[in-house]
Amino acid sequence: MQRFNRRSTLTLLAALTLLPACKIVRNKDKKQNGAGKDGFDADAYVNAIWDEKVMPLVRDHATEITAVLDALAKDADAAGKRYGNRAEAEGAAWNFIVQGKGKVTKADTASRRGILVVALDGDPAGRSVSLQVGPVVFGSAFRDALPFVSFNDFVNQIDFAQVSRKLNDRATETARKGFDPAQAEGKTIAFRGAMANPAGGEIQVTAVTLEAP
Repeated sequence: MQRFNRRSTLTLLAALTLLPACKIVRNKDKKQNGAGKDGFDADAYVNAIWDEKVMPLVRDHATEITAVLDALAKDADAAGKRYGNRAEAEGAAWNFIVQGKGKVTKADTASRRGILVVALDGDPAGRSVSLQVGPVVFGSAFRDALPFVSFNDFVNQIDFAQVSRKLNDRATETARKGFDPAQAEGKTIAFRGAMANPAGGEIQVTAVTLEAP
């Protein structure tokens, strides 16, 4: 019996030496080492969620921007929990899907970062918002306002950033469909889009829909 056990042990050890070396890769390391090499298609990702998730949220669940701004002025965290969404990162800003209506007092479309300044209708505070209408859009407010888009679902930061860029591109394309920002000055328009907490600064909205009633 001892001879059988010794022979079995030697056979097992010999077999193990033939196995290729293996390395355990932590998920954190995979995120760092896989940047740009995972074949991720941001266009396909955005296309897959646009009609099914993104636009229903924008159309049916946008909050009046004046209500959000008033709530933020009182308690930013309470406003965020009630109306907004934010990334998992510690200290991340609240972002909101908002809607509003007002008169375009300025249309700056000379640069690629097109901006429409809109004086909000019926706002006792007399506030105006800057609508980003592209084609170049700054920031990630749109992506970060979507509760179904999480960094934890992506392999690395590059893929996550690509999704933000593609969402912004799609927002601009949708907002400009049938609407010419260059001809908007002086008109009353309705808008829906995404806004980060302005924290006392410029109220900036990434436009997703624009309409001239």
